[in-house]
Amino acid sequence: MINLSNLSTILLSEISKRPVSGYDLMKGINKYWKANHQQIYRELPALEKKGLVKHDVYPQEGKPDRKVYTILPAGLNHLATKKRASACPSSFPTRHDSIAMLHIGNSNYFIAAEQSLVNDIAELEARIAEQSDSKLALIMRRELKILSSELEFITESISLLKKSA
Repeated sequence: MINLSNLSTILLSEISKRPVSGYDLMKGINKYWKANHQQIYRELPALEKKGLVKHDVYPQEGKPDRKVYTILPAGLNHLATKKRASACPSSFPTRHDSIAMLHIGNSNYFIAAEQSLVNDIAELEARIAEQSDSKLALIMRRELKILSSELEFITESISLLKKSA
């Protein structure tokens, strides 16, 4: 499987729904993922170079030509493989795989992430109980809140994906 950024995964998923221009991609994904036009227009040729998408050019009067991207079989195969993957990150930054995996409907990812988070939370709770340094305990409680919030998101994602399956 080709290693793609989360932005590329989201772009590929959007292109799989219908042929679309870079401009329309930007308008569509910026509802849930912040990416500027430079980021998007940098990713599209990279996806094309990897053989995942192709573009057709449509001339426009008084404007630059419109490039409309279409997914190729290799792109569909990549999405199908990514959707079945169950690997999850060991940490959960604000802008991470779960957003891309929710977008493409990868329930396996969320099931694995849920178990990982449950284990991490239990381990952290035990460490907090043993912690005598109040500053470290505070930092650990912060981390616990973040993990608990992420677990809530993961649980809701699983529920949403089950309903839409």
